[in-house]
Amino acid sequence: MLPRLRDSSQLLRDEVLCNERLWSENQTRQNRIQVQRHTQSIPLRAVERKSGDKRKSEDIHESRLTPLSRAFPETMTFLESTAHQLGGSLERALYVRLLRHSAVYPHVDVGAYYASRDRYHFVLISHCGSYLKAGDEQVIMHPGELWWFDNKVVHDSANRSDRWRVHLIFDIF
Repeated sequence: MLPRLRDSSQLLRDEVLCNERLWSENQTRQNRIQVQRHTQSIPLRAVERKSGDKRKSEDIHESRLTPLSRAFPETMTFLESTAHQLGGSLERALYVRLLRHSAVYPHVDVGAYYASRDRYHFVLISHCGSYLKAGDEQVIMHPGELWWFDNKVVHDSANRSDRWRVHLIFDIF
């Protein structure tokens, strides 16, 4: 059984709100990935690139804690516990917020890394529900809900609210 998600969502939401300044620390994702241009992120676990490794991030399996993860002890405990309860190991993880009245455009997560991992979204802040489409399935996700989805098919999402939408996104191997 997974941790009590609603209780966890309040703790994690409080932790994110206390770390507002960290949203601008790392702008790689929204600058490098065009379909993510309306997002901001706080990477907690990221690709571990060895010196001289010329592979694309999508093909590197190793991940590591980021320095920003130290500001999120409740989140890291939640992630490790959830990965354990799902019978896997925690890989990459990040907080992502989507600008009001904007979208993450249709795309597929390709590469060796994604081929062998499951992607999860834990909804923390969403004032009108979080729209997600993956393949032929469309859902509206709400705060306190944990969703697995198939990121190996075309998927997109939208924030139809006039406020930021915040998800904890993580991968389990």
